[in-house]
Amino acid sequence: MICGLATDQQGNIWISTHQGVSKLLVNEEKFINYYANDGLQGNEFTQGAVCQDNSGRIYFGGINGITSFYPHKIIDSRKELHVTITEFYLDNEPVRKGDRSGGFPITDRAIMDATLFTLAHNENTFSIEFSVLEYNNPERITYQYKIEEIGDEWINTHPGINQVTFSKLKPGNYTFHVRAKDHDNFSEIRTLTIRVAPPWYETGWAYTLWCLTRLFLLYLITMFVRSRILHKQELVERLHQEQISEAKLQFFINISHEIRTPITLIID
Repeated sequence: MICGLATDQQGNIWISTHQGVSKLLVNEEKFINYYANDGLQGNEFTQGAVCQDNSGRIYFGGINGITSFYPHKIIDSRKELHVTITEFYLDNEPVRKGDRSGGFPITDRAIMDATLFTLAHNENTFSIEFSVLEYNNPERITYQYKIEEIGDEWINTHPGINQVTFSKLKPGNYTFHVRAKDHDNFSEIRTLTIRVAPPWYETGWAYTLWCLTRLFLLYLITMFVRSRILHKQELVERLHQEQISEAKLQFFINISHEIRTPITLIID
């Protein structure tokens, strides 16, 4: 909600709103926002309550009084920012050192010091909360985050939002980055590794067991086929031997018959 507009000598536009005062840098096409902790009468201003005198001093009226200032005297100081991981939630429950997920220890450190979180494959919906601690004007702070394995672009949170949620990530290792932003002032990047463990049947030892089982089954099948082939060869060999023996017997019978026949004729 825009309540009042005023232009300074540099051509920048000052805007009173229901959420502080914004300075629009026209040439740079960006905003700088100011809030109660910056010295305003409050964050909520009154519609149409704006005035600028001949010296360039701007007056904005709000629910707690009047804020007045010389625009050229407003210096944007840069304060070193440090972003901290304040909470890690698993299914909306805060995680603490020593908690487990599917038999895995989630982290072995305090949340602020942790760099690795391990989750079971079926407990892969989680939230990460972060903050710039000991900062006297949190309304000015926004955050940017990304997960390398999902995308390279930084994602901006809305002012006042310092938590992100991820749902049903596939098993694997994910690298999470977050940084704080105060206009064009950035904090150092805080990095976490989130490991979503695979189900037991997709682990290395399970694959090894499957391979050994398949090799064993292949061995049994090979031995069975080999025994069948040997058995068949034995049957064939036995049949062959029987055929040879039968042929020999028939040969001797025929020879014996040929020998007996002349003798019988002579006797007769």
